[in-house]
Amino acid sequence: MPYTAFDPAKPDAATQNGTQFAQATRDNLKAVRDAVIMGGGFYGWGLNASGGVCTASISGTTMTVTAIASGTLAVGQTISGTGVASGTTITALGTGAGGIGTYTISASHSLSSRTITATNDPLQPTGLSYSKSTERIRAALTWGTSGGEAGNVTVAHYSYSSDSGASYDSIGVNTITYDGNGNVTGTTWS
Repeated sequence: MPYTAFDPAKPDAATQNGTQFAQATRDNLKAVRDAVIMGGGFYGWGLNASGGVCTASISGTTMTVTAIASGTLAVGQTISGTGVASGTTITALGTGAGGIGTYTISASHSLSSRTITATNDPLQPTGLSYSKSTERIRAALTWGTSGGEAGNVTVAHYSYSSDSGASYDSIGVNTITYDGNGNVTGTTWS
């Protein structure tokens, strides 16, 4: 199955008519879908599937991230750093959706600002980050746990940054459904 190529220069309202603009948008969304669901990547883009490195403080079970050095944060990642209890994980998103913001963690701490590393399960990463020059594409993944969904991505939330990850805009959320044998039966973008 050929992968759809991601074109960061499209869609371009200045040079494309409405039909071309819509097709370029569809093509780029297909490229993002193919990159995550089919295990491909974005040609010419670097991939970080290991997690993220950030600057954060922790009060109780709330981790406040003030800067992202690399990658992305997601529910299910194990966090580590000076003073962080072994086995502590990110359990919920607060105002953060992979970058700057708040996250709920599994163990209570009282820690001033420091470097925190969030690590993915290598077999089921919960966050992927693609980079090329100052552009970033981030995917926060939810994995199925039962039936045909077990071991497959069921929800992928994509975000885009043009300023080296200082701010992100949502591209969309892709919900993937499977039959009892784990075959994709449908995808819905919202």
